[in-house]
Amino acid sequence: MTKNKPSAPDVTAAVLAGKLLEITPVWLHAISTPLRQGSGEIDGSTLTQMRTLHALHQGPRTFKELISWRRVAAPTLSRTLDAMVKRGWVERIPHPDDKRQVLLKLTAAGQVESERLRTHMHQHATQLVSTLSATERHCLFEGLNALLRELQVDCPINPIALGKIAKKTK
Repeated sequence: MTKNKPSAPDVTAAVLAGKLLEITPVWLHAISTPLRQGSGEIDGSTLTQMRTLHALHQGPRTFKELISWRRVAAPTLSRTLDAMVKRGWVERIPHPDDKRQVLLKLTAAGQVESERLRTHMHQHATQLVSTLSATERHCLFEGLNALLRELQVDCPINPIALGKIAKKTK
């Protein structure tokens, strides 16, 4: 006798959206926790700086491009960049085509910090999802890929970088 496989219950878009909003801050806290030192700071960095490092890891950007990519207020980004310049992670260089603008570029130390943070967070995220079953990991992977496709429509993210990420995970 063949047993019918139970179908997955339908989850409405509103319920799924609520779950994503619930899990996002928890996930960000969970993957950033190991970077915290006794002082409570994230290893000399902040989540805002980590996101900016990620944006600049793709290559030099103008201030306006970073605001558009990060979708933050100019004063917030300005303070973040000033702190990163003081740490020696970012430098301001003349724009080759427009003398009125400067490009923001990661320094060698910024590249090292960006890679260190990525590696550390990736290792911790790997530990967090390793407790899921193979089926749960597969379902989550497929769901996240579908969500990423939708996000790419609305979010100005470098598609070349996303292609590299997708290839690494296969």
